[in-house]
Amino acid sequence: RHRTLHPPSPGHHRSYKRALVKFPPASSGPAKQQRQAAITWQKCVRLKLLGQVVGLVWAAVAASKGTPAAVFEGVSGVMAANVGFWLAGAGGARHDDDGNPAPVPAKLVRTIGAVDAILLAVALFGAREAARLGSAPVCSLVLAAGCGLGIMENLPKRLKELAGK
Repeated sequence: RHRTLHPPSPGHHRSYKRALVKFPPASSGPAKQQRQAAITWQKCVRLKLLGQVVGLVWAAVAASKGTPAAVFEGVSGVMAANVGFWLAGAGGARHDDDGNPAPVPAKLVRTIGAVDAILLAVALFGAREAARLGSAPVCSLVLAAGCGLGIMENLPKRLKELAGK
């Protein structure tokens, strides 16, 4: 199962490190393709993590200053990182926690990318128009629901992991 609407887990970070070790540099053929997929996965995970951290810090600082439009700008950064993750090729380059190739089906990548793009559009709308139109609560609700679904769908797996430790 591919759960993707949640932030990268420590497993994402582990998976690209293990993949780079498992697939050493090669000059041609399948070995080179596997190495390139591992490098692409590394870049995608780093891009997503950096964008999410910057967006969350931006939103937190804006919230502390009481500027709702800037909070939506920060959330836009988080969602842009998610969209960029998929556009940069994360689906085809995905690796599991052990560093083995585990690509996400293209149809699922398109669906997740579309959902992330819609949430990005809502966040951008919130940043530009919500205060003027009074629709900030609606934008907040849509964003919370969209992001919350990704977290909730992954909750049973995380609880099992915690119980197993």
